[in-house]
Amino acid sequence: MRKIEKAWQEYNEVLLRFIHSKVNSSEEAEDILSHVFSKLLMTAKNKDIPENISSWLYRVSRNSIIDYYRIRKNFTELPLHLTDEVEESDILQELEQCLLPMINELPEKYRSTIILSEIKEKKHKEIAAELGASLSATKSRVLRGRKMLHNSFLECCNFEENQKGNISGYEKKTKDSCNYC
Repeated sequence: MRKIEKAWQEYNEVLLRFIHSKVNSSEEAEDILSHVFSKLLMTAKNKDIPENISSWLYRVSRNSIIDYYRIRKNFTELPLHLTDEVEESDILQELEQCLLPMINELPEKYRSTIILSEIKEKKHKEIAAELGASLSATKSRVLRGRKMLHNSFLECCNFEENQKGNISGYEKKTKDSCNYC
């Protein structure tokens, strides 16, 4: 955790400027930065802290910026050669069924923040204003809430990943391991 704190202190402003130079919105840039450090936390949880954190952070930032623009494109028709992505979408829809019960089990301050952030897709500043919390507290709650949800999924299921690192399959660890799905 010390490495992550040091990385945050050392790179957060530089990465924010880098992201903001590629994304017009300050709020979107802050959300992307939050997502990048959230990924670092998840990676560190698995004891896989990258050797060269700087390169890793910039690579994840670039990929997150690409995802940001990819999500905003309007696709009218899905090409047939993307059937793997359709199957992935089906798996994610199944997992979404588990998500709301997991969110409802979070402590209130994380539950309300996650609902506003992930379900209602509000910006961190909007959430902070609505909940009467500081922006940094809101960002922290989003990160911690996501981590709690991640841990709930890991306690419940084993996941398979495809070559792209996306979920390609899952199964419950045991019949009684998950009260959500």
